[in-house]
Amino acid sequence: MVGCVFRFGRRVTRRTIPAVAVLVGAVLAALCVPAAPLFAGDASSGAFLRIETGRHTARVNRLATDAEGRLIATVSNDKTLRLWSRDGGEPLGVLRVPIESGDEGALYAVALSADGSLAVAAGNTGSSWGDGVTLYLFDVKGQRLKARLPGQPHVVNDLAISPDGRFVAGAFGGNAGLRVWDSGNFRLLAEDTAYEGRSSALAFAPDGRLATASYDGNIRIYDSGFKQAKPAVKRKAPGGASPYSVSFSPDGSLLAVGYADALRVDVLSAKDLKLAYSPKTTGLVGGSLAAVAWDGTALVAAGTASPDGTRNVLRRWVSGGKGASSDTPLARDSITQLLALPDGGVAFSAADPSWGMVDPAKRIAYARSGDAGDFRDVQQGSFALSDDGLVVDFGLEQGGKRPMRFDVLARSLTEGAEARSGMTRPSAEGRDVIVTDWRNSRAPKVNGHPVKLDTGEWARSVAVLPPGAGGAARVLLGGEFSLRLVDARGAEVARADAPAAVWGVMASADGRLAVAALGDGTLRWYALSGGAKPLEELAALFPHRDGRRWVLWTPEAFFDHSESGGETLVGFHLNDPNKKGTQWLEFKQVYRVFQAPELVRGKLRGTAQAEIDARLAAIGDIRLLNQRRPKIALLEYCAVPRASRGLALGTGATDTVPAVPSAPVAVEAAETCLPLDATPVSRAFARAKEPAPSTPVPSVAKAVASKGTTPEAPEEEPRVTINLPAGTGSVRLRYRVEDNGGGIGSVDLFRNGRNVSGEEASRGFARAKPAPETPTAPAVSAPTVSGPVAPASPAAPPVATERTSAVRVEANSNRIQIRAYNGSDAIYERSPMVDFVVPAEQPAAMAATTERAAPSKPRLITFVVGINAYRPAGAQLRFARADAEAFAATMRQRIPDSYDREQSLALSTTLYDEQASRSAIVAGLEALAAEAREDDTVLLYLAGHGLIQPSAKDPSVKLYHFITQDVTAATAEAVNAQALSEKELNRLVSGIAARNMLVLLDTCHSGAVSAGTVDKLYQDMGGRYLLAASSEEQEALDSYNGRNGIFAHAVLEGLGGKAMLPGDEAIYNLTLGQYVNRAVPRLAKEKQWKQSAIFKTGGNELSPFALAGPAGAAQ
Repeated sequence: MVGCVFRFGRRVTRRTIPAVAVLVGAVLAALCVPAAPLFAGDASSGAFLRIETGRHTARVNRLATDAEGRLIATVSNDKTLRLWSRDGGEPLGVLRVPIESGDEGALYAVALSADGSLAVAAGNTGSSWGDGVTLYLFDVKGQRLKARLPGQPHVVNDLAISPDGRFVAGAFGGNAGLRVWDSGNFRLLAEDTAYEGRSSALAFAPDGRLATASYDGNIRIYDSGFKQAKPAVKRKAPGGASPYSVSFSPDGSLLAVGYADALRVDVLSAKDLKLAYSPKTTGLVGGSLAAVAWDGTALVAAGTASPDGTRNVLRRWVSGGKGASSDTPLARDSITQLLALPDGGVAFSAADPSWGMVDPAKRIAYARSGDAGDFRDVQQGSFALSDDGLVVDFGLEQGGKRPMRFDVLARSLTEGAEARSGMTRPSAEGRDVIVTDWRNSRAPKVNGHPVKLDTGEWARSVAVLPPGAGGAARVLLGGEFSLRLVDARGAEVARADAPAAVWGVMASADGRLAVAALGDGTLRWYALSGGAKPLEELAALFPHRDGRRWVLWTPEAFFDHSESGGETLVGFHLNDPNKKGTQWLEFKQVYRVFQAPELVRGKLRGTAQAEIDARLAAIGDIRLLNQRRPKIALLEYCAVPRASRGLALGTGATDTVPAVPSAPVAVEAAETCLPLDATPVSRAFARAKEPAPSTPVPSVAKAVASKGTTPEAPEEEPRVTINLPAGTGSVRLRYRVEDNGGGIGSVDLFRNGRNVSGEEASRGFARAKPAPETPTAPAVSAPTVSGPVAPASPAAPPVATERTSAVRVEANSNRIQIRAYNGSDAIYERSPMVDFVVPAEQPAAMAATTERAAPSKPRLITFVVGINAYRPAGAQLRFARADAEAFAATMRQRIPDSYDREQSLALSTTLYDEQASRSAIVAGLEALAAEAREDDTVLLYLAGHGLIQPSAKDPSVKLYHFITQDVTAATAEAVNAQALSEKELNRLVSGIAARNMLVLLDTCHSGAVSAGTVDKLYQDMGGRYLLAASSEEQEALDSYNGRNGIFAHAVLEGLGGKAMLPGDEAIYNLTLGQYVNRAVPRLAKEKQWKQSAIFKTGGNELSPFALAGPAGAAQ
């Protein structure tokens, strides 16, 4: 048995690429399992942690489109192939190839078949495993790896499919030249290896001829049909030694050539490759025009040329390059390709990374830029570190511009923070040491002694350790793909391979930590002392370019994140040995297992390794956990008119389900039902082929023109948009959940990020329909073939369960998604997101509704629980009931005039001590859910013991429990069986339809309730506001003032008026949350204690609603 594979960012092969090129390549050694042969050689079978922002995060190399221009495919050094809607650039999917650390998996070439059903991608792919460079073939609609073609001679720089779809051509690096395959079976038809330099690009003519550009200086044209491998015409390019791209004119009579080493474009005769003319490049300064294309009769070119040295431009010449020219600024870095689109316009890719589209009117229709920071030359601007290494200042833009501050302990990312004392900047000089010749150099020196770098490596950054670090003088030196610790004579003391260029580095004053700013947009902490191995990586931070989102994780994958979506920015890339493809697992999908802010902080402080090891042992193999997540397939949706919305909603019971209708059918003469294909790419195909019907038919998201003119609007995950008829009140979804061996646990329904699973009782549509048994076939050995191979079939069919759930919809957007957990609730799978859009009612219809029934005032409904008198000996509390009673009394007295006071009081509930049994709380919340209307405001206040405990099903899953009064013993068994778990609390909260809801958890009475616990509780609650007491202390503070605890005291102060802003007429949820968030740490400090409050808002859409009237309005 081969031992566990440890590959912490090791450089396998390296191709010269821009700094912002190679992404996270750390393999989780702690999660690694014994490696097994995957392909011809061993590949890492552990998990690679990768950044995922929804856009490319490294150089975009190539683009492709289908014959009708419906899709755009892009490939990148970030090792992904991404699919986009051509109309507005919306994301449609991500396709991944097997990867290794280093450059293995970087994609340099892509081609789409004419119908868009097949994508071929390659680059530096497959060579790490001994079976040669590999072409990967993808089923675009199914978004899966279809087959692979190994054994290629070198990296692939370009791919193209002939206009008639018969041939696939590939341009190779080295001297490997050109290969042409039959597109039907990928049998090799022709090969030309008579090249003396890399083949950089190729292009088909309308009649099937093929042209190539090579760094041997030659342009070649091959006859259609490829009956002979030799070119029909070959000639030296007239304008430079490195022709980079070629493009045939629409009629095939001319061939444009762009150069990597010259500010020039040549137009050649496509018959004999003689120079016809060279368009003028007047007004451009330096650089090149490497990429060329024809937009109708206009010739376009771009590269690194710019008129002023700021942004590289697209130059467009009318009359095929003979007429006047105009420029369109495109990108900050090299434009790598231009792609003419079938109905006009040009798509571009760039090394920023970015891609986008320029319309025929020379305007940028949209641009999709990367979301990573640019840390090049960060040491010239904002770049400093606190004495303990846990606060870092940095600039998100090149040169250290756009200053940011990240505070590990405060869990905050702040833009433009005020200057702070005690921050240390890096320096090339220090105690008895000076570093010279280091900036962008291959020969840095320490005290005149050279530092040995790897072949092809450049020095990028330096920091002399500060005097407080102690010991002999030492220097941190950042290179193109490593970080070194060297002594005063330049000798290497320690080294860490880095997944990208180290553009900045600095050390904490206490000499314990180093922080490096890398070209992949991450800031990484490395150990210098304190028990860890020197330069051992401790944690990585990815700050999103929006300045709000961030995620911080350890090499073992425990993570912390910003409230506004940071948990979606990183995930696990898993090479799949059976399917010879990959699987992707987002951090958020294993939130209950890996989200652990306390472990991240402990890792950086050097105090958490034992707990991390124990947690990892409980989690086990991440690949096995991933294989146990269920599968979800959306089958059908029914639009239910508002008038008939009395149907129950949910995910329950065991009826017989009718067969899927093959055509739209009417249900009870009121519902319009349609099959639901929720694959965004499929919807793009359907929309292009079908006219807009009068009945609701799915379509891709609207073009950017309908969203305004902001090209940099952040994207969500790919989704399908379905326009529903006016008056629709709910949508009934039929879907299938398959057990993949791990069981099926909670199934939750989310609308616009809000858990609405329990809004109404189940109608009883869920039923198990196991797949029929299939006879087991005898095992056979897979044949050895040189062409594509099909993935292996699963050993046994999964068990499928069909369910029907209904969800209330409102005017405008209703983004619906289903999450299905495995049986232990450790991991979930999610359905594709579907956006059901309901037209807003016209004023006339709204007036008619008003005449029929004048709306009543909303109600402010409180549900308050406080427990002192617990049953187990020693479990009694002193102030939980007092806190709850004081809160309830304040709310009764301060109901704002905007609410119906009489009904608010009538519907509110208090449960104290013996009244607060589990059954009473459940019944009370279910009754509240039955009464609450959409326009109501609901406050839920729970005061008592809160306990975090491993799940009985899976010890790696830790669940919060509110200890009800009838829990009989302080044991794990009793708590699991009798207390109110977070799963049940979320179910009850999700059933409350009130649009405005604030949950207050005052459960720190018994000690530690960590920030991570609050985060986990909020994840599945989604969309409600949560204000919770949080404490890292294991013992509880008795009270603040002898009457109430710290959290309750702060809440009561805020409701008493301290949370009211000048000019406001009430105290709102947002102002109360912000006040309590600030007040609790201050009040705790007064008592020499540590406690905080966490206010969860969802991060984005902030909706203020009134909680309490002013003091003078007490009733």
